[in-house]
Amino acid sequence: MSIQVNRLQFSYRSKQVLHDITFSLEQPSLLCLLGPNGVGKSTLFRCLLGLLTGYTGEIKAAGRDIRKLNPAQLAQLVAYVPQSHSPAFSYSVQDMVLMGTASHFSLMASPGRKERQLADEAMDRLGILPLRERSFLELSGGERQLVLIARALAQQAKILLMDEPTANLDYGNQLRVLQRVKELTCSGYTVIQSTHNPDQALLFADQVLAMKEGRVFAWGSPGRVIDESLLKELYGVDISLERLYGGAVSVCIPKFAVPAEALI
Repeated sequence: MSIQVNRLQFSYRSKQVLHDITFSLEQPSLLCLLGPNGVGKSTLFRCLLGLLTGYTGEIKAAGRDIRKLNPAQLAQLVAYVPQSHSPAFSYSVQDMVLMGTASHFSLMASPGRKERQLADEAMDRLGILPLRERSFLELSGGERQLVLIARALAQQAKILLMDEPTANLDYGNQLRVLQRVKELTCSGYTVIQSTHNPDQALLFADQVLAMKEGRVFAWGSPGRVIDESLLKELYGVDISLERLYGGAVSVCIPKFAVPAEALI
């Protein structure tokens, strides 16, 4: 599923937040959005989701200008996965995932057999079908995040926007969630994921979009884009980019940390 952003600009009153943002994804892939806080990543997501409409430029999903789509039509193309959170009520996992099918029926209707099948298929794809009767509040952080991704899959949109999906997860759950996300791209999904961890981009991303001061600072494949000067420019810290196992794996190591050769 393709997405194109062309010369996107957005301002909150007199403060311009996004400046000429341009990028495109023509094939299913995982794009990692890098950059420190306050550079416009959340505003970019809101524009892509149609929540902010006062922008200039153009956003196309599957070749369609999202400005010309109503909310139900846009929901068929683009889904949002927030950070894991605790809802006010103790919904079951199945009910949480069924919420993703809301755009498939009218406001006064209830989910039917088709919607329940979509929910079951989404849970099964992510390996959480055995949790369907559990309370969402009883799950681990990693399980909750997979439920939120399943909810987006049940929406049947092929473009997924994920806001730091591994935030507040332990290391093991970060890898499990990211592995599932990467598997989705092999099934035809396009994923745009914001992250503060460049190692995630190096390990899992197909493309990287680095933002600074509301502008595209760098764009391309992780191996071409991510280097020590980029990380210094974005985050203001000295990083050594070390390639291990014959260059098969790249890791970021702070220069005040243990030398890389001591880790091998």
